[in-house]
Amino acid sequence: MRFGSKMMPNVQLRIMSECLMFFNDLEVRGTKFASSFVMNAPLAETL
Repeated sequence: MRFGSKMMPNVQLRIMSECLMFFNDLEVRGTKFASSFVMNAPLAETL
């Protein structure tokens, strides 16, 4: 039982860090998409 309780925090930390990296990646992609969309919006209006 001690072994399981010792392993759990490591697994939780790994899952949390992977989730944070995933959401961070999503945020970066969303920011890039939004900035490119804003940059291309005037071009789309002129066309």
